[in-house]
Amino acid sequence: MLNLYLSVAIILFVIGVVGVLARKNIFSVFMSVELMINAAALVFASFARQNLSFDGHAIVMLIIALAAAEASFGLALIVLLYKQKSSLNIESFNELRDENAN
Repeated sequence: MLNLYLSVAIILFVIGVVGVLARKNIFSVFMSVELMINAAALVFASFARQNLSFDGHAIVMLIIALAAAEASFGLALIVLLYKQKSSLNIESFNELRDENAN
């Protein structure tokens, strides 16, 4: 049963990584990061269930709290960036880019 949970977590994490690398919409990238965080929480929950330990469940609760904080901050940032540029395309947000970087 642990293999099934870990397989689902790996699939979710890979979908999240592909979404971060391939998407041009900042909202899609944000949702892909959330998917990767949930995949990590699934790994901790599955190992906690396998070992009959509550330590993993406590870590999952911390991950959920972190994801909620990241969601509120991320959505507020997306709204502010949309108001500034009227676009959610990542290519239009390059003010923080270093001119000398490759």
